[in-house]
Amino acid sequence: MTSILGNQDLINFEIVGIFEPPFSLKIGRYLEEIIFGFNFRKLKVQSIMELNWDEIEFDTIIVGHIEKVSSIYKTDFYNYIKEKCLYHKKKVFFLDEIQTMVPKQSFENKSSLSLFSFQTPSVAIIGTSPQQGKLNLQHSLYRELLNIGYSIGRVGTEPTSLLYGMNFMYHYGYSSKINSNYNEEIFYINHEMKMLDQRNFDLIIIGTQSQLVPYSFGNLGFYPLNTTNLLLATQPDAYILSINLFDSFSYIERTIKYVESFFCRKVITISVYPFSREFKWNVSLNSPKELDIVSVDKFKNEVEKKFGIPTFLNDLSNKGVVKAIIDNFENS
Repeated sequence: MTSILGNQDLINFEIVGIFEPPFSLKIGRYLEEIIFGFNFRKLKVQSIMELNWDEIEFDTIIVGHIEKVSSIYKTDFYNYIKEKCLYHKKKVFFLDEIQTMVPKQSFENKSSLSLFSFQTPSVAIIGTSPQQGKLNLQHSLYRELLNIGYSIGRVGTEPTSLLYGMNFMYHYGYSSKINSNYNEEIFYINHEMKMLDQRNFDLIIIGTQSQLVPYSFGNLGFYPLNTTNLLLATQPDAYILSINLFDSFSYIERTIKYVESFFCRKVITISVYPFSREFKWNVSLNSPKELDIVSVDKFKNEVEKKFGIPTFLNDLSNKGVVKAIIDNFENS
């Protein structure tokens, strides 16, 4: 949800209020105190229980993931908000309980198991963990490339993707419910990618979830199979790798080699998420903490020297990554 607040220039609606569950530590704080990115209005966070549904002029409420919050507060926020919207005649967009329905026409005539190939250049943003700014990187690249005159198509994997006007959304991350097998999943995404390919964009940017290579084995939950299926279906021409400051060089190397050997494509640039966060068993244990620029620059330079791949910090503009994309496709 914070990505929407930090990228308000990429949405075609106005945000007039921000609300949190009661007792949230964010209540009373201003937007610029709690998010990283672009914001254009001085909004203060309020309690959802204090929302005046009649006085504030709005037509839609966007609700973030509330399953855990409802459990903590022992309050059914889902039904509370739904009933309020029905009574006050408001529209509602829930990020939870999104069902991915795969149209039959995507795979009913696929007895040959063949897939579409594409003419439009494409680049995928992959990572080494969840929660490392991949979505904001996708927004940043879209913004910069759009500003210099390129026509950009976008594939999103977050439940908020359509709110940004992305061309195709396949949500398989947190709180997703995919009711298809892997063959159907690949056929469906491949079919939708073909529809994008026919729209003659200059470039398609493909977002992904979490990491590409498992940290460890022995549990199905450790295997990022949906990401692999997405990449098999969309067939990116190049990859941008998002990494953390705490990633080991051996794990970064495994990811790069996996891309090069399995997908037969290159990681053309590396983006360093400039915050520190500890993970255990692929679960975040704490909130991100920004490190000093000297430590971050040192790590960035070490990564670039080790792997010989242009490496940049994930910042607001990401101009270095944009240049790497343009150079790659101009020289290919």
